[in-house]
Amino acid sequence: MNRLANVGKSLFGASNSSTDANRLYSILLDTRASSESQNMYDIAEKLTKNEQDNAKYALEQLWTLKKNLGEENKSGTIDLLIDFYQNKLDVIRNKEEDIKKVSKDSRELIEEKRKRDAEIVSVKQEISDCSIELERLETKLQELQVKEQELVLIEGQLMKELKLNANSVVNGLYEIILASQDESDSYQDISLEQKEEKPIELNKAPAEEKKRHDETETISTKEINRALDRVENENNKSSNQLVADVGKAEQETKELIVPYPKSIVKTTRGVVIGEYYYNPRQNKQSRHYIFNSAFFCKSLSQAVKSLQTRYDQQIHAESIQMIQDAYKRISDNTVLHFEVSTNEIINKNSMKELWHKMAKREYDEVMIVGQKLKAKLEALNNNYIVMLSEQMTRYEEQ
Repeated sequence: MNRLANVGKSLFGASNSSTDANRLYSILLDTRASSESQNMYDIAEKLTKNEQDNAKYALEQLWTLKKNLGEENKSGTIDLLIDFYQNKLDVIRNKEEDIKKVSKDSRELIEEKRKRDAEIVSVKQEISDCSIELERLETKLQELQVKEQELVLIEGQLMKELKLNANSVVNGLYEIILASQDESDSYQDISLEQKEEKPIELNKAPAEEKKRHDETETISTKEINRALDRVENENNKSSNQLVADVGKAEQETKELIVPYPKSIVKTTRGVVIGEYYYNPRQNKQSRHYIFNSAFFCKSLSQAVKSLQTRYDQQIHAESIQMIQDAYKRISDNTVLHFEVSTNEIINKNSMKELWHKMAKREYDEVMIVGQKLKAKLEALNNNYIVMLSEQMTRYEEQ
């Protein structure tokens, strides 16, 4: 840095131009290595100012020397020196404005760079902080996800146990209710082997219920016997012809007429919860009964639609009783049967599942079974009667 302090002397000493050039190069190197407060632009301005002052000082000295020598200066060396420094001063003045402008712009850029460097440092620090926070949050997220999975498993197990307990309580209550009803004769169980000519009714239904069943049973006993006689006495007659005979009566009533009487099961309120077809010409000791799935489908659908609209405890209980009664009767008795034509939908297993679904109020699931049964009955149409007659004939032969 001593070279910078002695810059004036170094440039105007007695050394040659090569030495001066080396000294100037050394000064520029010191400028690059200087502190921010004394950067190259400050030094360049200072150097320019010093060069200008030195040139002025040299001209003053040369002019004074020329005056003192007077006529003795015959060689013109002083004049050459005066021209040299004058030209140098002109060059310095021309470059001074450019250097000042560049220095000003450079200082502004340096200040802008300093601000940006500070911002970069701040941003990098924030990035580092965020990275640390993200790592912490990622670790926390993994812990919470593991905890969530554990809680879901625990919740599933608890719900499963609660569901099993609820089912156990409901089933227990129904068994208690049904057992109490059996002991106090709260509803009359129907003996399916008491009468031959018409449906068995130990309880008399209300007038409107009796009227409803009288309207559906439109074929008289005499007509039924005629139809059965044709089945027995005309073995070579086709099943289609039997359908045609029954279909003739159907046109008058606009309902599918089955040429068999029915035994019915009622509650104490007179609500019919089951129907069974039987052959009145068959001896009562060996008589078989076939479950009426068409009646079951209609009654179950009506009950479920009502429960889906508004829950009614009595309708719910009677619906369960209707399913339970059919399941227990047919499971415990070898002369009661489900229909062959709808056996893939209504059978012991499906009836047991339906019983539990109704107890748990899974009405949508129950309605699906009802819709399947309804679709099957509609698809069978008159073939339903044919298959029922064939099934009844097999039991007669047994």
